[in-house]
Amino acid sequence: MAKQPVKIPIVPVRVTAKRRWSEGQLQTGLIAFALLVVALVAGLAGYGALDEYVLVPRRAVATVG
Repeated sequence: MAKQPVKIPIVPVRVTAKRRWSEGQLQTGLIAFALLVVALVAGLAGYGALDEYVLVPRRAVATVG
């Protein structure tokens, strides 16, 4: 018995191009969101260190008078 030829589904080029563009947009958005979260966490940690080690020691603990 002869082998049956394998049928490859024909997908329109427009559909694959749209899907590729959509996945690229999603990946770009996810990377931008991840960078925003990292920047916010780093900024918050930096502000905490600045407040703890620079700003607090300069405050007067008590005034005599």
